[in-house]
Amino acid sequence: MRKYFFYFLVAALITALFLMIYYSVPPRPQSAERDITWHKVKMDGSRSSRPYADSSATAAAVQVLKDCEPGMAKYKEVIAHSAGQYDNPRNQCDLPLGNLMADIMRERGTREFGVKMDVAICNYGGIRIPMPQGNVTLGDIHAMFPFDNVIVYVKITGEELTRLMEQLAKTDAFQPVSGVRVKVKDHALKEFTVGGKPVNPKKIYNMTTVDFLLTGGDQLYIGAMATDVVMSEVTMRDMMLDYVKAREAKHQKITAFADGRVVME
Repeated sequence: MRKYFFYFLVAALITALFLMIYYSVPPRPQSAERDITWHKVKMDGSRSSRPYADSSATAAAVQVLKDCEPGMAKYKEVIAHSAGQYDNPRNQCDLPLGNLMADIMRERGTREFGVKMDVAICNYGGIRIPMPQGNVTLGDIHAMFPFDNVIVYVKITGEELTRLMEQLAKTDAFQPVSGVRVKVKDHALKEFTVGGKPVNPKKIYNMTTVDFLLTGGDQLYIGAMATDVVMSEVTMRDMMLDYVKAREAKHQKITAFADGRVVME
């Protein structure tokens, strides 16, 4: 009995101590959010100059913006023109902007490494914003490709290349590809050709990709599948800059298309 009485006494003391602490703490004030008045402010994300008199920012913030303008001026330079706005949603395949990027990569890889590239694969996540319609500025391209990922040359067997395509087929949308045509049904690879021909499992194919995808980026380990990897110093951003400037020099607008290279059912 004495043991149980001791337990009861300890429990009673703990309860009393808890109640003392609980009631000694002042009640929490009502949330300050109840006193907040919310206002919507329209923003377009552009870097174009606006009269600062119209700004509701603090004087200090306005001064920071003014100080930055000289350094930002070059990013407002129009360097190309686009025939349309090309978006980049990541849950779809065969997108014009992704196709364009992969095609540019395959062509640039051929010139950069001196070997005809059979295949190119990049990643939607590396393209951060759409290609705008009309004027394209240097800032647009930098915002589109903010990372310093570089293109690489990968030698890969047809067997491993097929395994890579099978892995992509299990995702919600294929990554952008060039030089191949793929048909997927219920996340299973049903058709796969390179250059219009069936894939030879024993053949070595030349592929251009981005270093981000070599060691686990977007859950891909292309480096582990390769028989050889050659790095470059050409970033995705510089590659696109060279492309759009070359189009502009020829008075050609940027165009991109979906062409059925990847079909997912």
